[in-house]
Amino acid sequence: MGNFVLYNKTFYRNEESIFDSTQLQSLLFSDQLRMVKSQLPFWDEHMKLWKLHFQLLKLSEPDFLINDDNGLKRQIERALVKNKCYKSAIIRLSFFFNTNSQDYLIEIFPEKESTYTLNQEGYHLELYRQIQKSDAQLSSLQIGSEPIWKIANAAMNENGNLPLIINQNHCILETPGSNIFLIKNRQVYTPSPTTGCYINAAKRVVNQVCEKLGLHFNEIDELYEEDLLEADEVFIANDLRGVQYIRAFEMKRFYRRYSQLIAEEFNRMLIH
Repeated sequence: MGNFVLYNKTFYRNEESIFDSTQLQSLLFSDQLRMVKSQLPFWDEHMKLWKLHFQLLKLSEPDFLINDDNGLKRQIERALVKNKCYKSAIIRLSFFFNTNSQDYLIEIFPEKESTYTLNQEGYHLELYRQIQKSDAQLSSLQIGSEPIWKIANAAMNENGNLPLIINQNHCILETPGSNIFLIKNRQVYTPSPTTGCYINAAKRVVNQVCEKLGLHFNEIDELYEEDLLEADEVFIANDLRGVQYIRAFEMKRFYRRYSQLIAEEFNRMLIH
């Protein structure tokens, strides 16, 4: 983590105590975004999601989200410079409600890699069956998904596998924080938003990459365990880590030919 955090335009050292117990209870939601080579490639998408959160919480849109150029983006840039972080970082924003204002906290986590890097060894997926997500509107947002992600990650902690979340109809949805994509016969399949799957900004870019590579992109309402077992390749993607390769599910092993190509093109489209 960087040496400084930024709370409402004021810098504090990260070891300083900023909040009392009452303020901590006023947390509305948190989000993370990636800076690569001094760029914020998914800024517009995150802005829309933050505004949607405030609408769903029936709160007025804060001033720092209305004036984009001189508001929150400018404060993030200040925090990056203060922490001497110029190439790559994860930025965590937390939004708080106070009686007369909505406040924010910016934390900076420097990253070594200045590009989105494909994980060469791949992840092993495991179906998480104990809790199913609903298809309600909040299920598509991080604020409605995180409780299940945390429980699923804790359940898989011992074996190190990546949990695969399903909905009440036993359709596969996502892994914690990432969208999932199946490839078979040059067709790419991913759950549609109506299933309750998490909506991540990276999906738009994956769609564009598939079109460029001549792969047909499909958002569908029903993807099951059987579809996963019949797939040629599987990968996950989000705006923090880019495209990540899935090597196995149960006894099935996957190729990574197109996953590699999609990861490379993902980088080319976003990083200039």
